[in-house]
Amino acid sequence: MATFVKEYDWMWLPSGLNLSPAECRVYAYIYGLTESKHSKTKGYNGSVRQLAKTLGLDDSGVSRILRKLQEKQFVLTNEGTYASADIFRSSADSVRSSADLISSGADSIRESADSISSPLTTPLYKEINKEMERDNNIARNTIATQDPKPFDLFNEFLSAYSAKRKELCGYTYVPQGDYLQLARELWSNLPPVTQRLLIRDIKSGKWYRGRIDWVISDYKMLEPKNYNGSPDLNRMAESNDMVVALYDGAAGIYTRQDAEDYGMDIKRPFKL
Repeated sequence: MATFVKEYDWMWLPSGLNLSPAECRVYAYIYGLTESKHSKTKGYNGSVRQLAKTLGLDDSGVSRILRKLQEKQFVLTNEGTYASADIFRSSADSVRSSADLISSGADSIRESADSISSPLTTPLYKEINKEMERDNNIARNTIATQDPKPFDLFNEFLSAYSAKRKELCGYTYVPQGDYLQLARELWSNLPPVTQRLLIRDIKSGKWYRGRIDWVISDYKMLEPKNYNGSPDLNRMAESNDMVVALYDGAAGIYTRQDAEDYGMDIKRPFKL
């Protein structure tokens, strides 16, 4: 997949779009899915993490690139799907002058994709597609069973962020319109455990950004501290409620608070 994108990144560099190589890679990938005859969604509807993994980029870098592409209106979002905008109808002279070059390049991409080297029909793409479908099924099942519901968690997030912003800036802030929709789309891409931890860290003051979309897209969930074999175990056990719990399929010793926050399978209390 990444090899196909790299082969056509160069087509956007002289086009007047003023994009870096990494931005070209993300845009070319989304553009290819948007224009492909084989794509049912007409765009990319996976997570930021999966997109970064597919293109060989880091998560935070892809988040920033997606924001920039949306700010430039090269990429639009609709119900969680990223699609390339119709940049060829732009009134900007620099874009109009390069429309023929981009269009001819896009035709060669589509012809190649429809015939010999289409990434949408390669075993690699099929495997990625299956993985994304599994992730979507897991997300749908989580949404169907999670308590509270994701929308309630989003409202709790909005309340926490608004309260923190009022505390820091001195005025009430209520996001609306497209800004609110963007925040909701970014939020829906987060796993439930990350959503809960983000709310916790906003409330505690550990995490804050000036823009609500940056608060979501730039957030990195830290790994919980496993005290099994740690020199701090005795000290922690003296003053904290410790448990033996499973995290990512492996048993460890954690504080009960971390075990609950990270949704671990708690096996038993840990006592010295």
